[in-house]
Parts: sequence; structure tokens; C-alpha cells
Amino acid sequence: MGSDAKIHHDQNGTVLTVESGGTLDVKSGGAITVESGGSLTVSGVTVDQHTLAVNGLTASGSDLNETGGLPTAQSTVVVAAASGTHQDITITLLDADGDALAAVRRIEVYVCDDAAGATPSSAAAAGNVTVQTGALLKAVTAKLQLEVLTDATGVAVIRFDNGGGGGAYTKHLAVILPSGAVVVSAAMNIPTA
Repeated sequence: MGSDAKIHHDQNGTVLTVESGGTLDVKSGGAITVESGGSLTVSGVTVDQHTLAVNGLTASGSDLNETGGLPTAQSTVVVAAASGTHQDITITLLDADGDALAAVRRIEVYVCDDAAGATPSSAAAAGNVTVQTGALLKAVTAKLQLEVLTDATGVAVIRFDNGGGGGAYTKHLAVILPSGAVVVSAAMNIPTA
């Protein structure tokens, strides 16, 4: 090789050096194999099974493609039949596989006038609004907008009471998921007595 060669061997033929500006291309079907006891050094860091494990890179190919447990824009929102003057709405968060998300997550819910969730309501139920499953973090607007934690199974149940109201309460409940997506319930239909 001439003096301007970018790739060269040392005198013993044991070190292949790629000078600055040079490249080592591995053609289609080719590979760089590091035998047991050998090592690959990148920018002064030796990459081996221990380095990969320390950096948490121990996943197999199938592990890397696993989606279970990842929150997505999925949820079921079920309005139970009214019982007396109250009605429960069950929110179940789902993972990327459509399975119940077994984790506590923060969600925000708000009462709305339409099935699209585009019109937040200013009319609250006559009675209390309580979190039956999960936990209330904050009532942003009393009985109309709440920040809620699901339980450890990704479920929250919110109860609307309309006792003493002037008529049936027929609003929707919109759920803002951790992903930012909005899912809206069917209309509630809570009598006053």
C-alpha cells in the first residue's frame, strides 16, 4: 500500500487500521465476527456481552418486538345501568395488544354535551361525583373535570349521583388517556329519584 492508503496492517499483520477518512465496508452477506476472548472497541469503549448487559441491552429479538404493557390510545369506557339516582362509569385502560393495562396511570375525565367530547359541559350532576375505584387526585372543576389515578389493574370507576336534580342527567364522560387521545362514553341517563 502507498503512503496515502487509509487502511493498513501493522508489521506483524495482527492489527488492521482504518485511518481518519477511511472506511471498512462489510458487503451484503458479510459479517464482522468477534470470537470468544476477542473484543470490539468503539470510541474507546470495549463492546462485549458484559457491556451490553450493563447498558440493559440483553433483550432477544422477540423481546424487542414485545408490545404488552405499553399504553396506547385504547380504552374501554362502559356506562352501567342507572341504580336509583346514580350511575357508574368504568374506564379500563388497554395496552398495545388490547389487554387490560396492569398498572396505575393518571387520566383526566370531563363531562361533555356531545359524543365526540368536543363540547365540555357546564351542567353538573345534582348530587356528588365520586371515584369508586382508583383515586381522585384533583377536582379541576367540581363534578365536571377530574384528575384520577386508576387502580393497579388500569381501572377507574366514577359514580355520578343526580339525586335532587331537576330532570334526568344525560351527559357523556370524556376520558383523556395518558397518550393524549380522547375516548367518550355513551350518554348517561340518571333519573332524579
